[in-house]
Amino acid sequence: MNIPDDQGTRYRIEWDAGMATGFPAIDEQHRTWLARFNAFIDAVNDARGADIWTDALLFFIRYTE
Repeated sequence: MNIPDDQGTRYRIEWDAGMATGFPAIDEQHRTWLARFNAFIDAVNDARGADIWTDALLFFIRYTE
């Protein structure tokens, strides 16, 4: 679910029980992925350092390998 913050500029995907697969290990992976995604979005919107962006992008790439 995409939820804009009160500024209307950030989009986060918040975990909720409706996303659960019923497989605890996979659900935990998905929670971790969403947390990394949200951290990436925050970093982009806050114009924080490229190291945060790089770390997040590398995580996403490694996750899909």
